Amino acid sequence: MFGLSVAHRRLIWFVGGSLAAACIGGVAAGFVLDLGRRLSAFETPAVLAIGLTMTAVMAVVMGLNLRWWRAVDEATREAHKWSWYWGGTTGLCVGAVLFVLVNSFPRAVDAALDGALSPAHALMAGMAVLAVLQVVGYALFWGGWWLARR
Repeated sequence: MFGLSVAHRRLIWFVGGSLAAACIGGVAAGFVLDLGRRLSAFETPAVLAIGLTMTAVMAVVMGLNLRWWRAVDEATREAHKWSWYWGGTTGLCVGAVLFVLVNSFPRAVDAALDGALSPAHALMAGMAVLAVLQVVGYALFWGGWWLARR
């Protein structure tokens, strides 16, 4: 395919397949969620269906990721392992500082939010912040790893 290596072709399939699985799973989960919200009798089955759908999507993504991982060279593997370890850990450390600050000054945080988030939304926002910090840390360390070796 256009002179690309096996690893690059698998990366294209991994990204495309992951996006397709996420889109299909997301649309299916959205329909089930809407049904569960409209009809209370379907609320528990909707939670189970969404959980199973997301588990299936993640299994597809992990399977595609495994195929890509087996096709890449040792340097690429090492860059990703090193970056996730150090970058992800650094991002998590930044998140821990934010966690301590928020817990140290809860009234200031409550006043700043002014009831804008429910407890469930606040939990999801905190999880999203941690994930973003870890991905940003990973990206910075990944770029640094390759810059140091070029």
